[in-house]
Amino acid sequence: MFYDVTARRTAERALTQAEDRFRSLVERLPQIVYVEDALTGEDIYVSPQIEAVYGYTSEEWMRDPGMWEQSIHPDDRAWVMAADQEDTGDRWSIDHRSITRDGRVIWIHNDAELLRDGEGNPLYWQGVIYDITERKQAEERLREAEERYRTLVEQLPVAIYTDATDDLSTALYISPQYERLTGYTPEQRLMDPGLWVRMLHPEDRERVLVESKRTNETGDPFDVEYRVVRADGTITWLHDRSCARRRSGTDNWSRRSPPSRISTSSTRTIPISGPPSTSARRSRRSSATRPTSGKRTRGSGTR
Repeated sequence: MFYDVTARRTAERALTQAEDRFRSLVERLPQIVYVEDALTGEDIYVSPQIEAVYGYTSEEWMRDPGMWEQSIHPDDRAWVMAADQEDTGDRWSIDHRSITRDGRVIWIHNDAELLRDGEGNPLYWQGVIYDITERKQAEERLREAEERYRTLVEQLPVAIYTDATDDLSTALYISPQYERLTGYTPEQRLMDPGLWVRMLHPEDRERVLVESKRTNETGDPFDVEYRVVRADGTITWLHDRSCARRRSGTDNWSRRSPPSRISTSSTRTIPISGPPSTSARRSRRSSATRPTSGKRTRGSGTR
């Protein structure tokens, strides 16, 4: 008895070719790809990239059902396994540390999705594992650098802060010395965008805001002495210096740069200062009598 199996053979060959193409694609990816039985938890497939990350071949990894749990860093193992057991959704995503075959500590990101059959029964977990060690190390270096910078800044005898160059001059960072100079805590300044404008002495407010608006638009340094009314009602003179920082990838500063090109932040240093010198007061009085270009809006905050 003979049967024509051409159609079956053609379908099998097409399936094999499709599987080969899929495997070739998967095994060229920079991530580990795996398929896990949703009921037994056994690995059905693990891509060869596992060896470059963990030091174990795919065969070694799949041969030992407990390999994944054993590879988790001891300090992370309990909470990672608890998260694995407690998860009931169709998506699982987690970052944790692992120990490689040669004892190195690495960070990995594990992202998996549950595949179900037509009736909704779970079939497989299909996932990818990324080695994110370099990213985590970079984040840690950045955190340490920020901590060193913050420690340095907060020991200086000046108040340093970072403002956005928007119309409200939204405060982004205020050093603790701000309270000693103004009587207001950094938290009060951060929570109240209009506080700086209200602190300005009424006789100085307009010229300071005009200069603030001008330097926000041009990127010129802001360097002004002015009076503020402290939280206790007393008046003190401050010397306020700032320089604008531009986001990378934009053009250099120019007076004609549109506001959209203005840097998002500027850093100001405010040392304690007594009344300005006679020449400085004379300079301000003379400048106040000179006509200025552009329309001034009293009381509108740009810092």
